[in-house]
Amino acid sequence: MIDSLLQLDYHLFDFINQSLSNSFFDTIMPIIRNKKTWIPFYFILVFFIFKDFKPKNAFIIIVLGVLCVVLADAVSSHLLKPYFNRIRPCDLEPFAWHINLVLTKCSGAFSFPSSHAANHFALGSFLALVFYKKLKWLSYLLLFWASLICFAQIYVGVHFPSDVLGGAVLGGLIALVAFVFYRKVII
Repeated sequence: MIDSLLQLDYHLFDFINQSLSNSFFDTIMPIIRNKKTWIPFYFILVFFIFKDFKPKNAFIIIVLGVLCVVLADAVSSHLLKPYFNRIRPCDLEPFAWHINLVLTKCSGAFSFPSSHAANHFALGSFLALVFYKKLKWLSYLLLFWASLICFAQIYVGVHFPSDVLGGAVLGGLIALVAFVFYRKVII
């Protein structure tokens, strides 16, 4: 069973990294996965938070959003990655020689779960839950944004699909806990 799942993971990786490879994605995916790219987006999110919520609630939302990212990053990077010790596809022998590594180098750190996926899904899912009743379109946009970053991580060759799925699940769970806490605080 585990061998079948690993084979599926490898095939999905090859499909995204190799079969979908093109010059447009080679240019745009490194930009999409770069956390600095999204700084203006974060400011827009803060604007919507203060626009649509009372100042006290807006402050709580921002603090919980930051805590979601910090917790997701700490758990993925310092607890789970050292435990699982999964080698990145760009460092793994069967893949390293034929991979479409769009980045200048492979990070060398462990791969499972993806911290990018965990962090962005923690923030995106938390804010999607917070905004769902007020701005459904923004909730869907936030989930698409986090998914796009996950796709970019696979495309550039630094994560397997299961790495980003694991990160997304971790981030989503952290977001859910934060949202339940938020609902108890504001009621």
